Amino acid sequence: VGLHYYIGEDLNLREQLQPVTALASTLVLTNLFFAFFNMIPVPPFDGFSVLVSSIPRSLSHIPKLINEYTNMILIFVFFFGGRLLYPIVQDSYYLIIKMCASIF
Repeated sequence: VGLHYYIGEDLNLREQLQPVTALASTLVLTNLFFAFFNMIPVPPFDGFSVLVSSIPRSLSHIPKLINEYTNMILIFVFFFGGRLLYPIVQDSYYLIIKMCASIF
């Protein structure tokens, strides 16, 4: 991703590396999406383990409630999760792009 900024004004080299930068951008976006998707607090994902380990005992009934409705929650997440996560993933992507641009 930072490669695009490292090239500078060499237009010929920039055109040749366009597929590489497109692939790198796609890989970063896909990785970010999977990272945020995995942190959804539903039992098969890691976010549920984080939720269970971080809530106080007074709220210990919440994981049991989530466990009961896991199938409905998963259906909702698979249909609407991309739309809900896209703004978060996009903002994180632009933050990474800006950080890479400042390094290179």
